[in-house]
Amino acid sequence: MRRCLFTLAFLCVSACGGDSSTEATNFRFPAVAGLYQLQGVLNSPPGSGQFSGTLTIRQPSRDESSIYGSADVTVTVAGRRETFTTITFAEVADGGFVQFYLASPTSTNTFHFMGQFGGRNMSGRTDITLTNSVYFGTFTATR
Repeated sequence: MRRCLFTLAFLCVSACGGDSSTEATNFRFPAVAGLYQLQGVLNSPPGSGQFSGTLTIRQPSRDESSIYGSADVTVTVAGRRETFTTITFAEVADGGFVQFYLASPTSTNTFHFMGQFGGRNMSGRTDITLTNSVYFGTFTATR
């Protein structure tokens, strides 16, 4: 009888679920953090320029929309080259929409990105303001 009670007690304790690492966790925002290879063209006006480099995106929490990071992106447009190094005013929306700006350490020029994140990639539109001129284009980024 003791053996039967012991076995029954053991089975009851074993069946207690407790914490499980396999439980599904629902986050509000997609996981966009990582190192990305970025490239794109500025095609308005036609043949304006191109850009490429890396983005390092950090995401403190998948329950908040804010993201931040650093960049090493060089733009060649209208015979000028400029490097952008900081990600500012960045956010991700619950549907994967991503928007951010890149800042230059040597000027007040702005480089704006808005696009869609999915899987390991993001792509979309961009605009850059250099002095008094605005250029428009497209980008892709892959991690």
